[in-house]
Amino acid sequence: EGIVMVDTKDAYTANCYFRRNIDVTQCQVDPNANLFIAPKSDMTRFEALGNAWRSIHSTNCYPGKGADLIAGQDSLPGHRSLADCEKACMAAPTCDGLVWHDFKDATSSNCYLRANVVLANCVHDSAFNIKLRPRNPPPPMPPTPPATPPTTTKATTSKPPTTKPATTLPPTTRPTTKPTTTEPTTKPTTTKKVIPTTTKRLAPTTTMNPTARLTRFSAVMLPDSLRVEKQSLAFEGVVASGLYAVFVPSWQASIVMYNVAGDPTDSDLNFEKIDIATNDKVAAVLDKGLGLFAGGAAVGETVVFAPYDIDVVGIFDVGAKSFKTVDASGAEGFCKFRGAAAWRSKVVFAPYYA
Repeated sequence: EGIVMVDTKDAYTANCYFRRNIDVTQCQVDPNANLFIAPKSDMTRFEALGNAWRSIHSTNCYPGKGADLIAGQDSLPGHRSLADCEKACMAAPTCDGLVWHDFKDATSSNCYLRANVVLANCVHDSAFNIKLRPRNPPPPMPPTPPATPPTTTKATTSKPPTTKPATTLPPTTRPTTKPTTTEPTTKPTTTKKVIPTTTKRLAPTTTMNPTARLTRFSAVMLPDSLRVEKQSLAFEGVVASGLYAVFVPSWQASIVMYNVAGDPTDSDLNFEKIDIATNDKVAAVLDKGLGLFAGGAAVGETVVFAPYDIDVVGIFDVGAKSFKTVDASGAEGFCKFRGAAAWRSKVVFAPYYA
């Protein structure tokens, strides 16, 4: 009958849960969770929700597409819980609803207030959800029923007695299974295959000791003169081109190059920052609090950036230190690609939400 989506603040933890026999009056309030009722459900049981928030998934509303911005509250700063975002909308007299974006982290802005919402004119976008403000203040939710804890403890205490007697059976099976395992035969074959291939690949690429290349690690600090605006979300990947490591810009308007062959004791000379804020497409996306690129690949001295929220492909000439864009409006929506690979003169992007 519905799904529960949880703001996990990362890209790995499960966040989608199917539900049936939903009784909203018995549900628990959770500022990080959102309940979506499936259209196929019997809506007569949910008529009482007329004075509660309404959630519409995979929908984005903005100027020209079903909603107007609220001055100074278009994108609220910081990563907010659903409860905080709802409170901000309730405090704004002209707010009709909020647009919610799961950025898969705990720092990016994810709450956008909207006025004059017309759902019929909004656009489908799997990266966004919209919540419509209730017509009246919602009634207080009832306390969580105390009946659930006893049921969980009964279930857990009743299981151990049944499993303990069953432990007498495995001793008879374990001696038979150990001789038949294939572990001794598979382990030598895997090591024989891995060791020759790694040494063959390392030897032609460098004249240095391959063992030293694998075991040595060093960290180089970014000079203060090249510090970017949002350090935690500055880059989404790094691409090697010639003697340079090119950092892919994500939530900031500059490309950083690092000369790998330079003197590691003088980092000021090895780093270089190329400003791209003058590009209209770049400036427009960053003004909305969205990301530019995620991943890239190099073809010679040309580094190609995969579009994330932006509608263009970024092209950076390492030799000339120049940046330009190529239209990619055919791939709609946000969080389009994440990662890229080069094959001869072509670059392939890995779809994320595209």
